[in-house]
Amino acid sequence: MKREKENDRSLILLIAMMLVIIITALFLYFQVRTDKMSEMVKSEAVVPVMITVTDAGKPLLTELFLFYRETGKGAVLDIPGNTGSIISNLNKVDRIDILFDENDIDPFRKKVGALTGIDIPFYYIISLQDLEKMVDLIDGLNLFIANPVDMKKDGLTFLLPPGSVTLDGSKVISYLLYNLDGESDSEKIDRHHKFIKSFLEKLAEKRSYLSTDQLSDFTREMALTNMDRKSFENFLLYLSDLDMDRLQYNKVLGVKRFVDNKELLFPHYDERLLKELVNQIEDYLVNIQSLSDQGVAFSVEILNGTDISGLASRTSQILKSFGYKIAGLGNATRVDGQEVESTVILDRKGNPDAAKGLAGLLKCERWHSEADASLDDTIDITLILGKDFDGRYVK
Repeated sequence: MKREKENDRSLILLIAMMLVIIITALFLYFQVRTDKMSEMVKSEAVVPVMITVTDAGKPLLTELFLFYRETGKGAVLDIPGNTGSIISNLNKVDRIDILFDENDIDPFRKKVGALTGIDIPFYYIISLQDLEKMVDLIDGLNLFIANPVDMKKDGLTFLLPPGSVTLDGSKVISYLLYNLDGESDSEKIDRHHKFIKSFLEKLAEKRSYLSTDQLSDFTREMALTNMDRKSFENFLLYLSDLDMDRLQYNKVLGVKRFVDNKELLFPHYDERLLKELVNQIEDYLVNIQSLSDQGVAFSVEILNGTDISGLASRTSQILKSFGYKIAGLGNATRVDGQEVESTVILDRKGNPDAAKGLAGLLKCERWHSEADASLDDTIDITLILGKDFDGRYVK
């Protein structure tokens, strides 16, 4: 009997020791385990996050936000909901936001990934109603409004003051929803970019507050996201490490066409140009020494030396999508009326790296410096298009 009691005590002691070991192991595991976002950052990868604001269950705006912690740089790419593409499961061409479903984000997320040529591991989707609450929670957004807004449309009143202002949640919603007569797509996208910059800056500023035990789960669950608590808190941490003044802004350029009575935006060159743009964005983020870091926006004069009508204009759209400014379009000087045989790029300001960068973009081997004091001083580069230019690359 005595031996049985001793055996029982030994068994209980053994079980207790095993429980202590298991609990300690679990504690250490949860302390040291890493989430997917921090794993990407540690592997020195560019991290993409799809940020969508919805209105009545459909995307009002979608921004692909990419950042690289090592250089402290970020970029945003506006993805219009009316971007036209082949929708495989419908077997037709339609706008991509037809795939958006709050109960199943993957089809829309994967389509944005296919358009841009990258895998998008994270998404953050928030409705206008929850965005209003979130903005109030973080004490408003700082925005610059060039001109006052005072209008009524569809039964709604929009009142926004001019200048550098801090807008509360309801005013931010007005900022996103108002639509002036004659407002261009570029102006609307510019507003989206200003909003996303201010929103990300404020999330970073309020990181400690939002990461408290009382608020962390609440603020994360206010949105629809696949980031768990640790990933979301790390996301806020990484945002605070970025230099938002160097945030790069990009948009999808293409041609608008009507399909089934819907106006769709078809990216240039069957979406290939968009994928190239994303590659350029990633290069910008990773490259520590970048001309873009110096705030340089090169202006290009494009001269058509071929018989192809409108070639300079179409080329200007390509260069705009990569952030170049277009200083002017025209026709190149011809010898005996003959087309220019070879495309050439001229550095006009003694900055050969600028010409070299454009040459790399167009796969042009002929580039050199040729300063011209009589030339308009707003022109950094002259691009002369020859017969060897196929509309995208020099052959």
